[in-house]
Amino acid sequence: MKVVLISEDIQIQKTTVDTINNKYDLTQYSGSAEPLDVMSGVCTSYPHVIIIDDDFLTPNSSIILRSIKSVIPELKIIFLTSNSSLELGRKISPLGVHFYGIKPIDEIDLIQVLKSINKLSSAN
Repeated sequence: MKVVLISEDIQIQKTTVDTINNKYDLTQYSGSAEPLDVMSGVCTSYPHVIIIDDDFLTPNSSIILRSIKSVIPELKIIFLTSNSSLELGRKISPLGVHFYGIKPIDEIDLIQVLKSINKLSSAN
Protein backbone atom coordinates (compact mmCIF):
# COMPACT_ATOMS: atom_id res chain seq x y z
CA MET A 1 0.00 0.00 0.00
CA LYS A 2 1.44 3.34 -1.07
CA VAL A 3 1.18 6.19 1.46
CA VAL A 4 2.03 9.86 0.91
CA LEU A 5 2.64 12.11 3.91
CA ILE A 6 1.99 15.83 3.40
CA SER A 7 3.40 17.61 6.43
CA GLU A 8 6.29 19.70 7.69
CA ASP A 9 5.49 18.82 11.32
CA ILE A 10 8.51 16.97 12.69
CA GLN A 11 6.40 15.07 15.26
CA ILE A 12 3.95 13.83 12.60
CA GLN A 13 6.84 12.83 10.35
CA LYS A 14 8.53 10.91 13.17
CA THR A 15 5.30 9.20 14.27
CA THR A 16 4.45 8.24 10.70
CA VAL A 17 7.91 6.89 9.87
CA ASP A 18 8.07 4.98 13.18
CA THR A 19 4.57 3.57 12.65
CA ILE A 20 4.92 2.56 9.03
CA ASN A 21 8.36 1.06 9.67
CA ASN A 22 8.75 -0.71 6.30
CA LYS A 23 5.19 -2.08 6.34
CA TYR A 24 4.00 0.32 3.66
CA ASP A 25 5.56 2.27 0.80
CA LEU A 26 5.90 5.75 2.37
CA THR A 27 6.71 8.91 0.42
CA GLN A 28 7.04 12.27 2.12
CA TYR A 29 5.86 15.24 0.08
CA SER A 30 8.35 18.02 0.60
CA GLY A 31 7.26 20.61 -1.95
CA SER A 32 5.46 23.89 -1.50
CA ALA A 33 2.00 24.25 0.04
CA GLU A 34 0.60 25.79 -3.16
CA PRO A 35 -2.51 23.83 -4.20
CA LEU A 36 -1.31 22.94 -7.70
CA ASP A 37 2.09 21.81 -6.43
CA VAL A 38 0.52 19.58 -3.77
CA MET A 39 -1.98 18.13 -6.21
CA SER A 40 0.73 17.44 -8.77
CA GLY A 41 3.01 15.86 -6.16
CA VAL A 42 0.27 13.57 -4.88
CA CYS A 43 -1.31 12.63 -8.19
CA THR A 44 1.97 11.72 -9.89
CA SER A 45 2.70 9.13 -7.20
CA TYR A 46 -0.90 7.79 -7.31
CA PRO A 47 -1.05 6.65 -3.65
CA HIS A 48 -3.65 4.51 -1.89
CA VAL A 49 -3.55 6.73 1.22
CA ILE A 50 -2.57 10.31 1.95
CA ILE A 51 -1.86 11.68 5.39
CA ILE A 52 -2.53 15.40 5.32
CA ASP A 53 -1.48 17.91 7.93
CA ASP A 54 -4.04 20.72 7.77
CA ASP A 55 -1.61 23.10 9.49
CA PHE A 56 0.71 22.82 6.45
CA LEU A 57 -2.05 23.39 3.88
CA THR A 58 -4.26 25.96 5.65
CA PRO A 59 -6.30 27.76 4.29
CA ASN A 60 -6.38 25.57 1.15
CA SER A 61 -6.94 22.13 2.71
CA SER A 62 -10.50 21.61 1.49
CA ILE A 63 -9.70 22.89 -2.02
CA ILE A 64 -6.70 20.57 -2.31
CA LEU A 65 -8.61 17.55 -0.96
CA ARG A 66 -11.53 18.14 -3.32
CA SER A 67 -9.18 18.40 -6.31
CA ILE A 68 -7.17 15.32 -5.42
CA LYS A 69 -10.33 13.25 -4.80
CA SER A 70 -11.68 14.26 -8.21
CA VAL A 71 -8.57 12.78 -9.84
CA ILE A 72 -8.17 9.75 -7.51
CA PRO A 73 -11.69 9.01 -6.16
CA GLU A 74 -10.68 5.76 -4.41
CA LEU A 75 -7.99 7.55 -2.37
CA LYS A 76 -8.18 7.12 1.42
CA ILE A 77 -7.49 10.27 3.43
CA ILE A 78 -6.09 10.63 6.93
CA PHE A 79 -6.61 14.25 7.93
CA LEU A 80 -4.68 15.69 10.89
CA THR A 81 -5.13 19.15 12.36
CA SER A 82 -4.55 21.21 15.48
CA ASN A 83 -7.79 23.11 14.76
CA SER A 84 -10.58 21.59 16.84
CA SER A 85 -13.34 23.82 15.44
CA LEU A 86 -16.60 22.24 14.29
CA GLU A 87 -16.56 24.50 11.23
CA LEU A 88 -13.43 22.83 9.86
CA GLY A 89 -14.87 19.40 10.57
CA ARG A 90 -18.05 20.27 8.66
CA LYS A 91 -16.01 21.50 5.72
CA ILE A 92 -13.66 18.49 5.55
CA SER A 93 -15.92 15.55 6.46
CA PRO A 94 -17.95 15.47 3.20
CA LEU A 95 -14.73 15.14 1.19
CA GLY A 96 -14.35 11.43 1.91
CA VAL A 97 -11.99 11.56 4.87
CA HIS A 98 -11.37 8.10 6.34
CA PHE A 99 -9.89 9.42 9.62
CA TYR A 100 -10.07 12.92 11.09
CA GLY A 101 -7.61 13.40 13.94
CA ILE A 102 -6.68 16.24 16.26
CA LYS A 103 -2.93 16.58 16.78
CA PRO A 104 -0.92 15.19 18.37
CA ILE A 105 -1.73 11.84 16.80
CA ASP A 106 -1.04 8.74 18.83
CA GLU A 107 1.08 6.07 17.13
CA ILE A 108 -1.41 3.37 18.13
CA ASP A 109 -4.29 5.29 16.50
CA LEU A 110 -2.30 5.69 13.30
CA ILE A 111 -1.49 1.97 13.24
CA GLN A 112 -5.17 1.08 13.68
CA VAL A 113 -6.26 3.46 10.93
CA LEU A 114 -3.71 2.08 8.48
CA LYS A 115 -4.71 -1.50 9.31
CA SER A 116 -8.35 -0.60 8.76
CA ILE A 117 -7.59 1.02 5.41
CA ASN A 118 -5.48 -1.96 4.39
CA LYS A 119 -8.36 -4.34 5.20
CA LEU A 120 -10.80 -2.17 3.24
CA SER A 121 -8.45 -2.13 0.26
CA SER A 122 -7.98 -5.89 0.43
CA ALA A 123 -11.74 -6.49 0.52
CA ASN A 124 -12.27 -4.55 -2.71
